[in-house]
Formats: sequence, C-alpha cells, structure tokens
Amino acid sequence: MTTLEEGIKILFNELDEHSKIVRYENVVAADNFSVLVRTKLKNVDSWGKACDRWVERFTIQTNSKWVVKATFPKAQRMEYRKVYVCKENSVGNRNQNKSCQGKIDIKVKKITESTLKKDKLLQNGYNGEIKVNFSHSHER
Repeated sequence: MTTLEEGIKILFNELDEHSKIVRYENVVAADNFSVLVRTKLKNVDSWGKACDRWVERFTIQTNSKWVVKATFPKAQRMEYRKVYVCKENSVGNRNQNKSCQGKIDIKVKKITESTLKKDKLLQNGYNGEIKVNFSHSHER
C-alpha cells in the first residue's frame, strides 16, 4: 500500500468508522483518486437521508461540494441508489460549467438469500457500496 493509499484510508476511517476500502483506482494524488468503499448504512429515517448524511460528512472532510444528479428509490436489484456529482459539473450556466468528473455513487444492496451467498461483505453487514471518483477539473 502506498502512502497516498494510506492517507485515503485514514480519510475514510475518520469519515466513517464502518468503512472498508475494497479497491483503489487511479490514485494520482491526495485530491485525485477513485475508490470503492463498503460501509454499514443504517435505515434510520430513510435511505436517502442516510446517503445525504454520508455525503455531508465527506463534503466537510474534503472541502468539496456535491449535488444530487439522480435517485433510484425503486431499483430492482438494490434497496436504494443515489448519485451525486460535483457542484461545478451541474451549474446551469454553460460558461460556469467546468465539466468536472467528480462523482459519488451510493448503492444500498438488497439482503436476500442469494446475495448473502455471493457477497461476503454483505454477510458481515456491509450493505452500502460507495464509489467515489475524486478527480476534479477545477480548484476546490
């Protein structure tokens, strides 16, 4: 594990004590990486609010801004899915849109007999799958 990957691991452990990094991709710098994280999301009020709370904590830790691009509350193979994009990618004015590639994709996996057989992390309660592409094309 490189020192950059260790730093990213520390970031996610501070963000969420239940997080487990499954895969690192394209780790270029501390502010330019992609990572797949599994975590234990609890359905306190609703899945949407649980996703929002996770992204709020990530926003504070990384000094970045995110907006909801899409939600999938009735997905067939998942309990819930919500996709966030960097605020700089979603500005209505074309002159201000920086085409940023930053994205957070949160999926809450369904717990069934079949998924429990196939997914060892789900057996241990890691029902949340979070893909973070933290590659910004602008200053934060």
